[in-house]
Amino acid sequence: MFKFPFKRLKNLVSKSSFKQKSRWLMIIFIIVIAGLFLSLRPQKINRTDEKQHLPRIITRGNQIIREDTGEEVRLRGATSMAFVRYDYEIDEFLEILKAVKDWGINVLGFYVDSDLIGEKYDQLDQVVIWAEENEIYVYLVPFLVDQPSDVNVTLREKIEELGDLAEFFAERYLNNSNVIFGLWAEPRRVLWREWVEIAKGMIERIRAKNPEALILMSGVAFGRRFYLEEASLDFENIIYDIHSYPWADEEEAGKEARSEEDLYPWRKLVKEHPVLIGEFGGVHKDDFSGKTDIWYIEKVLEDINQYGLSYTAYTIDEEGGLGLINWETKQPTVKGKVILDDLKDFPPTKF
Repeated sequence: MFKFPFKRLKNLVSKSSFKQKSRWLMIIFIIVIAGLFLSLRPQKINRTDEKQHLPRIITRGNQIIREDTGEEVRLRGATSMAFVRYDYEIDEFLEILKAVKDWGINVLGFYVDSDLIGEKYDQLDQVVIWAEENEIYVYLVPFLVDQPSDVNVTLREKIEELGDLAEFFAERYLNNSNVIFGLWAEPRRVLWREWVEIAKGMIERIRAKNPEALILMSGVAFGRRFYLEEASLDFENIIYDIHSYPWADEEEAGKEARSEEDLYPWRKLVKEHPVLIGEFGGVHKDDFSGKTDIWYIEKVLEDINQYGLSYTAYTIDEEGGLGLINWETKQPTVKGKVILDDLKDFPPTKF
């Protein structure tokens, strides 16, 4: 390993004239600054075992397929906020991932806060590599934590940060065929046409670093709505990510009926486009794992299996009734049991 000759340089400087010392100090300053700059650049993960590469997946028509064989792929798994609001020990988190892996999943989704991830690059790298070694795809979606109430300069600046993070991931995971690149988790307070223009810019930045990147795009209104007839994306290899929580709680569910379109907002989209149902539950505010929540999860899974769709369930984190797994026992929760039973009856694609 190369070692910088500090001792030799010190001797040279001490024997130099004042003018020469100034030049030496300037050279040292430039070397230090260059070193800092290089250390901050995103580093690609270098693979040593080519056998660990998963096949690249792409889209064709309304399907997700393997690029090498053209076979249809069904991605099914779970999501986590580990890189948004939690400070897990990496070893503890990997134990949870191992437990969920045994359910037979083939995809994990991670939301990522740009403010937090700077402290956790190494941990995310470990998760990505662990996933690939275990034949699991990973999607990484920039998450906007503090969103202003109005569409203004501050919001635009925050959206720009999302693009920075997406571009960073595209370069960092260029050599990892199991990584899918998200744009913005649950866009809100922007109109559909605005979001399409923002998304186009983000995709261009991602593809500039990683031309073959598979993109995951969420709908507006917290991921529920797509209006492709109004404005569309002229890019290949895009998966559309839908989130659906029809009611706030049990009380609202008892008072307000929902239309078929509200209950199954993906049915029109799946006719022409590849879809991943990224999150789904009966309620989004209270009464998680209650009657309405479990009923709707079961109905969504029926629809998913009827149409042969991909999905991820929220969440493997410790979030009470929202959670899929008990971190102490490593057994599925009430909600997790519904997902586990579905994975057994309708397993995802094996690689």
